[in-house]
Amino acid sequence: MKRNWKNYFSGWLASMPSCANRNSTAAPGWRPVLLFYLLGHLVFIGLLVAQSGKTSGEGIVAAGERALRSGDYAKAKEYFEAALKANVEPARARAGLVRVLRMMGAYIEAARRCDRFLALGSSAVLHLERGRIAQVVGEYALAEKHLQRAWAMSVPGAEIRREAARELGELMETLGRRPQAQQFWNQLIQEYLAGRISGSRSLGNAAVAAWRLGYVRDARDIFMDATDPKRSAEVASEALCDFGYLLLEKYNAADALTVFRDCLKIDRSYPDALIGIALAKRYENDLEAEMYARAALKVNPNFVPAFNLLAERALEEENPDVALEQINAALAVNPVNLYSLSLLAVHRYLSGDMRGFKEMEQKILEINPAFGRFYYILAESLVSRRKYEAAVEFNRKAIDLEPEFWPAHTTLGMNLTRIGKLAEGRAAIQKAFDGDPFNVWAFNSLELFDQMDGFSRRESDHFVFLMSKEDQAVVGPYAARLAEEAYDQLTRRYGFKPQVPIQVEMFPDHGGFAVRTLGLPGLEGALGVCFGKVMALDSPRARRAGSFNWGSTLWHELVHVITLQMSNYNIPRWYSEGLSVYEESRARAGWGARLTPALIKAYKENGWFTARRLNSAIMRHQSPEQLALAYYQAGLFCEMIEQKFGFEAIRQSLRLFAENRSSEDVFRRVLGWDAERLDAEYARFIEERVKG
Repeated sequence: MKRNWKNYFSGWLASMPSCANRNSTAAPGWRPVLLFYLLGHLVFIGLLVAQSGKTSGEGIVAAGERALRSGDYAKAKEYFEAALKANVEPARARAGLVRVLRMMGAYIEAARRCDRFLALGSSAVLHLERGRIAQVVGEYALAEKHLQRAWAMSVPGAEIRREAARELGELMETLGRRPQAQQFWNQLIQEYLAGRISGSRSLGNAAVAAWRLGYVRDARDIFMDATDPKRSAEVASEALCDFGYLLLEKYNAADALTVFRDCLKIDRSYPDALIGIALAKRYENDLEAEMYARAALKVNPNFVPAFNLLAERALEEENPDVALEQINAALAVNPVNLYSLSLLAVHRYLSGDMRGFKEMEQKILEINPAFGRFYYILAESLVSRRKYEAAVEFNRKAIDLEPEFWPAHTTLGMNLTRIGKLAEGRAAIQKAFDGDPFNVWAFNSLELFDQMDGFSRRESDHFVFLMSKEDQAVVGPYAARLAEEAYDQLTRRYGFKPQVPIQVEMFPDHGGFAVRTLGLPGLEGALGVCFGKVMALDSPRARRAGSFNWGSTLWHELVHVITLQMSNYNIPRWYSEGLSVYEESRARAGWGARLTPALIKAYKENGWFTARRLNSAIMRHQSPEQLALAYYQAGLFCEMIEQKFGFEAIRQSLRLFAENRSSEDVFRRVLGWDAERLDAEYARFIEERVKG
C-alpha cells in the first residue's frame, strides 16, 4: 500500500487532526497536509504595511516607534536621539532608544544609556529593558534584580507587568528554578482565564506561559488569537515569532516558515525571526539556513543564536576550527549562555578532550542543575557523527534531568532503533508520543513500526533481513546471497569483522525509508543509509523500474558498516562515502560512480573540489549534480591511495581514525603529505585520471 507520510500537522492551523489520537479509526495515516495558514492570517499583512506608511503630522517619537516596529532600526535610533535632544516625550524616547540599541546588538551602549536614564528617574519600562540587556549578556543576577523591579513597579493587569512576568519566567527556566518559573507562568494563565488579557503581545505572552506549562493545544489556540488581526488590532512581531518557535519545537517547519515570514513582513529586520527561518531551513536547504543566520548577524552582530547555529553547522561538517570560532564569538557576548557552553562541550568531546568536556559539564550544571538539554544537544551532535550508542547514553542522561522533555524521549527511541533495538526504541517513542501527541517525528515513526509489524524476517550467517512479504519472496534470497558475498570479500580485504548480526531493512515505499532515516518524508536523492549495525534501503518497488540498483546500494552500505565500526565511528563522512563508492566500482562492472556529462557540466561550472572541501561539498551541496561530483571525487581519492600506496594505507588510515585523530594528522602519517601537498597530488591524480 502506498502511504502518505505526514510532514506536519494541519491541526495547528485548523481543527486538530485525529493523529493526535493515533489509534482513531478516522486516522488517515501519515499524509502531507495543505498549508491553510495563508487563507486566514496573511490577509492582514497588506493592512499593516499600509498603516506603516502614515508618518506626516505625527510626532518624532511616534515616527521612531513606527520605524522600530517596521525593522528600520537605524532610522528609529535617529528619531529617538533627535527626540531626546529636543526633549520631546523623553520617557518614550528613552525606552525606544534603549530597545532599538538592544535589537541592534549594541548591548554595552544600551546598558550604559539605560543606566544613565534610570539615574534620571526610575521607570518600569526602563528596568524591563535593563533586565533584558543583562539577561542577553549573561548577567543573570542583575537581570533578575531589574526584572523584579519592573514587575513590582507596574500595576497588576498592566502590559509591562506581563512583559516582566514573561521575562522572569524565562530567566528562572534558564537557571533551573522551575517552581519559581511556574509561578510567573501561572500568573499569566490566571489573568488570561479571568478574561483580563487582550492585545497581541499580552496574548502572545499568555500563549508562551501555556506552552511552558505543557498546555500545547491551549498555547496554539491563544497564539492564533494573538496573531489574528480581527482579535488583536496590531499584531505583534514578538507573538508571531514565539508562535513560530512553538511550531518548530513540534517539527512543523512548514508552518513555522510561514509564521516567521509573517513576522518579517511587520519587522523586516527581526533577528529572532531571521534565525527562526534559518532553523526551519536546516533540513531543507542548509545554504539558505546559513544565509539567514548571517542576515541576523548583519542586523545584530552580537546575536548569540546565530553564532550557535553556525557553530552547529561547522560541527556537523566536521570543521572543528570554524565551530570553535563561532562558539567563542557567542561566549564573548554571553559567557554563560547554556547552549553555547553545550556546543563547547560537544567540541571538546568530539576532539577527545575528556577533561575539558568534564569541566564544561560541571560548569553548565552549576548554572542550571536541571539542564538536561545539555545532554540532548550532545546526543544530537553525536548523531550527526553516526555515534548512535553514545547518543543513546546521553539521551538517557537528558531524560534523567528533564523527565518531561519529550524530544529527548523521541531521539532516544530513534537512536535505539538505529542500533538494532527496535522494541526498546519503539517503547521510548511511544512514551514521547503519549507525552506530546503533536510530535510528528514520533507519529511517523510509530506509523512506520506498525507497517514493519507486517514485515517478513529472514536470517543468514551474518545478517537479519526485514522486508515486506512481497519483497522477501522476490528479493530476499538474492539479498542474502549478495550480502554474504560482500561480507566475505570486504572482511578479508579490510582485515576486520564487524559486530553481527547486521540488520538490513528494505522499505517498499521511499517515504517509509525517509521516515526511518529522519522521521519525516523527503530525502529524495538517498537510496540507502547505514547506522553502523543497521542498514535501511529502498526496495526495488520503491523506485521507478530500472532507476536504481538495489544490489549496488546494499554493497555500498555494507562498506559503511565496515568503515564506521573499524574507525570507531570517527571516519570523516566524505572518506566513508569515498570508500563505499570505490568498493562499489570494484565489486561489479557498471557499479559505482562514473564520469557522466552531468558531472562534467558540474565540474565546468565549479571546478574540482579539493580534498579538504569534499566534506562540505557532500554535506552542503547546492545541486544533485554537485553532490554526485563530490561522491565521484571521493571515490577517486580512495583509488589514488590504493594505486600510490597500496590498500594497507587505507586500512592503516581507518585504524588511526579509530584513535580520534584529525584527517590532516591521519593522512600525514599514512601518506607523508601535509594538507597542501595532499590537495596538489589529488588534483594531479584527478586530471590524469579524467584525461585517461
